[in-house]
Amino acid sequence: IARGIRPAALDAGLTTAVQTLAARSALPVAVEVFGDVDGFNPTVRAAAYYAVTELVNNATKHGGASHVTVTLRRAAERTLLIEVADDGVGGARVVPGGERLGADSHTGLAALADRVAALDGTMLVDSPTGGPTNIILTLNQ
Repeated sequence: IARGIRPAALDAGLTTAVQTLAARSALPVAVEVFGDVDGFNPTVRAAAYYAVTELVNNATKHGGASHVTVTLRRAAERTLLIEVADDGVGGARVVPGGERLGADSHTGLAALADRVAALDGTMLVDSPTGGPTNIILTLNQ
């Protein structure tokens, strides 16, 4: 059932949806788009939108960031690259099975990594203590 649910924000395309998300964010969010990112299938566009939403929210709620940059790039015919960088305190990490460890265990990143892997994608988290945080996702259709 969840596979068929798609955010209404995507009706105008992934680029517009992410730009709208950025405009409504509590932090300043810069959005850079390279190539036709709106041409991916609906599953990839929805996964990308949810990922960006979660990562911007994490920077706002947990990262202590003052700004975020979101980059969307068509890296290949079938590959979407998403980079979300912030100037926060760092320390973000993926905790496999973290949902059993409590709210402070960054379980959202583990769930995001699982969703990305389901699309034959990858997630790289570079977030040293003291910051900044840079997360790169690839999604494949």
